Amino acid sequence: MMTAPHPPIPVRPRPRPVRALGVLNIVFGAILLAYSWLMLGGMAFNGMSPGPTEALEEAVVATAKADHEETLRRLESLERRAEHDEAREVFRAERLRREEAGPGVPPQAQMFLMSGEMRGMMAWTGVGAVLGLGLNLALIASGVGLVQRVEWGRRLGLRTAAVKLPVVVVMQVLWLAWVVPSLSRAVGEPVGDMMAAQGGGMPAGMPNMTQLYAVIYSIWGVVVLLLGSTYPIILLVMLRRPGLKAACEPAERRGRAMLLEAARS
Repeated sequence: MMTAPHPPIPVRPRPRPVRALGVLNIVFGAILLAYSWLMLGGMAFNGMSPGPTEALEEAVVATAKADHEETLRRLESLERRAEHDEAREVFRAERLRREEAGPGVPPQAQMFLMSGEMRGMMAWTGVGAVLGLGLNLALIASGVGLVQRVEWGRRLGLRTAAVKLPVVVVMQVLWLAWVVPSLSRAVGEPVGDMMAAQGGGMPAGMPNMTQLYAVIYSIWGVVVLLLGSTYPIILLVMLRRPGLKAACEPAERRGRAMLLEAARS
């Protein structure tokens, strides 16, 4: 004799996790939205402020060339006027070294002119800030809906997380593969030259400043990738759970479903 199947047990709503995710959406969305506005404001300020022009770069190079030629003339004069062979040889060796090295832009000027080599970072920052405005506004809106336990808040949270996760991954991959190499050179080379001009430098066996900055920026990119992708994954998993989904359904719908299950049983 076959027994009648038992009716399914109604899913128990879990409103507390829904409200907690809603509060987190509002907090994280507000923080990241403010960060996006700051990035756009900084880019707008940099765009309005005068940057190094082509004429200015040419003037800096011309000044460096004139200083180089003046240094060579001074060393040649000291070499001719030297009374001892040892001093004459020292001046001659320094003059030959300077001739071989050629004119160089002072490290301080390189730091000033390096903004022309950071267009990749500026483009990356602008795209990230614009995408962040839309996604974080949606995250805040979904948080409001989740606090109120409405279905559209849950669905908006899922869609926002589904878009935010690949955006974070793609942006950080671009940071590691495209921005870090050029940014490390633009910052590391002038800093290394400045340290060398001051008589310092990296200890023996240590990487140069460009390599050091590349490691630092790469670690930062990996950390941001891990932190930025963790919360969207949590949303995608949690907001699909039956208890949280039931907590976002209207009370009338849950009541009708319970009455139907009771009538069937």
